[in-house]
Amino acid sequence: MNNVIQSILQQDAIISLLKESEKKHIFNQLNLDFDSELSCGEQCRLAFFLMNSIFSGEQNVSQEVVETAYKLLQSINISSTDNNRYFSGTFGIDGVNTKTLYYFYLANIALKAEKLISIRIDLNAYELKESESDWKFRLLNKSLEAYVLLVRKQKGFSDIKKALSIIEQLKQEQQQYEEKYLKQFSIASEVEEAYLLLAIYHLSKAIVETATYLIQGYNYKGIRLDATIRQHIDIAKKLSKNEQRLTSIFALFEFGLKTMYNNSIWQHTKRLNWGCWNFYHRRRKR
Repeated sequence: MNNVIQSILQQDAIISLLKESEKKHIFNQLNLDFDSELSCGEQCRLAFFLMNSIFSGEQNVSQEVVETAYKLLQSINISSTDNNRYFSGTFGIDGVNTKTLYYFYLANIALKAEKLISIRIDLNAYELKESESDWKFRLLNKSLEAYVLLVRKQKGFSDIKKALSIIEQLKQEQQQYEEKYLKQFSIASEVEEAYLLLAIYHLSKAIVETATYLIQGYNYKGIRLDATIRQHIDIAKKLSKNEQRLTSIFALFEFGLKTMYNNSIWQHTKRLNWGCWNFYHRRRKR
C-alpha cells in the first residue's frame, strides 16, 4: 500500500497541489492574501485518504506520507466559510462541530508526525465552542474539546485543568440531560442510544485518566495508564460497533492519549532514571 500511496503523491498534479498547499499555509501565517488555483475540496479528499491509510493499521506508511498529510491539513484555513464547508463535506460527522473536528484531526496527525512544538502553535487559534443541546453530541463535542486542550497544553497545566473541568461539567449535567435525551426514542432505539452514551462515557473516563496522569505524574494512583486507556476505548468501540465513523474516532483518541502518555515528561524521566540506575549498578559490579 505504501508504494501505491507514493506513486499517487509523485503525480505532477499532486506535487503541484502539495507545493501550493505549503505556500498557502505560509501566507496564512503572515496574514497575506494568496491567490491560488488550489482546490480545498481536492486537498481535503487527499488528506482524508492519507489519514485513513496512516491510521488504519493495515499497512506501513512512511514518515514522508505522514508529514505530507500534516502539511495538507495544516494549510487549511478552517475559519474560511468555504474551507469549513469543504472540510465538513469530507471529514464531517453530523452533530459534531466542524472546527473542533478539524483541530482534532490536525492534532492527531501532528502527534503521528512528531510535530509536538508545531502543533501547540497551530492549536493557539482553537477556541472552545458552545456544544449542541442534544446530549449525545454535547458529550462527543466536549470530549473532542478536552482532547484538543490536552494536546495544546498551554500555560503549564492550565489547558489540562480546563480539560478536566469540561468532563466534570458533563458529569454534573448527566442526570439533567440523559433521561430527557433517551425518552425521545422508541424502546428498541433507546437501548442502542444508551449504548452509544455509555461508549462516550468510557471515552471521557480515558481522557480524565490521561489528564490526571499528566498533572500528577509519579503520584498518579491508577494502574498502568496505557492499559487503562486501552480498556476504556475497547469498551467504547464495542458499544458503538454499528457506528463506523464513531469507532474510527475512538481509535484516534486511543492513539493520541497513548502518545501523550508516552511523550510525557514523567515517562521520559522514568526511562532516564532507569537508565542511570542500570549504569550505576553495572559500575558497582566491576
